[in-house]
Amino acid sequence: MPSLSLDAIFDWDEAVAAANPHDCVSVAATDPLYILYTSGTTGQAKGVVRDNGGHAVALKWTMKNIYGVDPGDVWWTASDVGWGQLTAGGISQTLRLYTLALDLEFRTPYLAAVQSSNVASHVVRSLVQSATGNAITGALGDPSTKVIVLIASDVNITGLAGLFHLDWILPGYPADVCAPGGALVLELRQSQSTGEYVVRVSYIAQTMDQLRNQTALTLDAPPAIAPVFIPGCSVDNASFDCPLERFVEIAKHTIDPQSTDLTN
Repeated sequence: MPSLSLDAIFDWDEAVAAANPHDCVSVAATDPLYILYTSGTTGQAKGVVRDNGGHAVALKWTMKNIYGVDPGDVWWTASDVGWGQLTAGGISQTLRLYTLALDLEFRTPYLAAVQSSNVASHVVRSLVQSATGNAITGALGDPSTKVIVLIASDVNITGLAGLFHLDWILPGYPADVCAPGGALVLELRQSQSTGEYVVRVSYIAQTMDQLRNQTALTLDAPPAIAPVFIPGCSVDNASFDCPLERFVEIAKHTIDPQSTDLTN
């Protein structure tokens, strides 16, 4: 694909005003359609090229199977009209549709394994490193590190949750929602009586009212917190504690070794 230089960048309004009508032309499925820019986690702009074929297939499938739109139906994009005017129920319904789309794209077992095994392997190694006090290659931080924060998007959280079959419900939200500013939290705790290490998972996010009112989070006004059950591991208590040793065994059977980087 040819590189894009600054000399090839045009003003949209000027280009449209000077353009002449032209009939539709055929393009290859692999021809670029547009470039989506994102800063990601690096703070530097990165361009993701979307091709015609992949975009058309995904769009056609999504409009029918996610939104129920058939040929001849009218689609109204009303974000500018609805912004700030939706009720909590309307927002919840919109989030439900979006969560279903994320579920399809990132919770599907094969996709979750390919896309989320790498970060999962780093998380598991970090938990073991903290519990044993021994440095482990590929773990985050060092054995004395108390808090590790991974800045991610909703797709990353959805994929990691799909890998371990994690589900949650927050008050006022649809199931498994990745709310704005939400976090999937994994805590390593040690029993004072037995010395056993356990993994405790929860999902934390501001409520819709807190987001709308820009409420400052305090001990008296905390975010919503949902304990998360780990299938095949969590014990029968209020926080669904999972023995670390068992969690590691589940991770070994869940993580795809071909999709992990064991050194970085």
